[in-house]
Amino acid sequence: LSSRRQGQMCIKDSSKAVYTAVLDLEACDDYDNIDGMEIFDLTSQDAGILGSQSATEFSVSYFLTQLDADANINPIMTPAAFESMGETIFVRVSNSQDPDCFATGTFDVIVNAPPSIGTAPDVTECDESPIDGATAFDFSVNDTAVLNGQSATAFGVSYHTTQSDADAGSSSISATSIVSGGVIYARLVDNATGCYNTSTFNFVVETCEIEVPE
Repeated sequence: LSSRRQGQMCIKDSSKAVYTAVLDLEACDDYDNIDGMEIFDLTSQDAGILGSQSATEFSVSYFLTQLDADANINPIMTPAAFESMGETIFVRVSNSQDPDCFATGTFDVIVNAPPSIGTAPDVTECDESPIDGATAFDFSVNDTAVLNGQSATAFGVSYHTTQSDADAGSSSISATSIVSGGVIYARLVDNATGCYNTSTFNFVVETCEIEVPE
């Protein structure tokens, strides 16, 4: 939650620093290493915090407490690669020519958890002419298993033929896509946060016997 307050002791009104409120920074925890820790680029907020103020005339620095921001001590030394489990960041905007003229504000860094994904059962389908080990299949039959009891409106499900496509959310398989037998990668995304998780199951394409009437 963003907030702001003004510093004191400005020599003249034209030197006043202004903190412009910005949105919180959010990141998704890695689904393959769920530790609640992510790296944030705090400097990505610089332009928004400065607003119309010149980056040559005003500086932005980041702190872990309001007291440090007010005293301009103990700034975060690596704001472009700040590792956090989620907390409030205190910002100081200072006039470069009049450092005692400053404004402060806050925003939060938030680490969102990936959704809990279910493991879907393997599916089997008969190969169709030409017999080539590939066929169309509607993988949405596994949606309920992938959702793992979660809302189909709050979460999105898609299916992919590679892990990289599942991670990127690209090249999803449609009900009419011709797919070779092998591993299918299910992707579950939280529509509110954009965070996702993946799981796998096997797609088996069989050569089925065709009964010919006598």
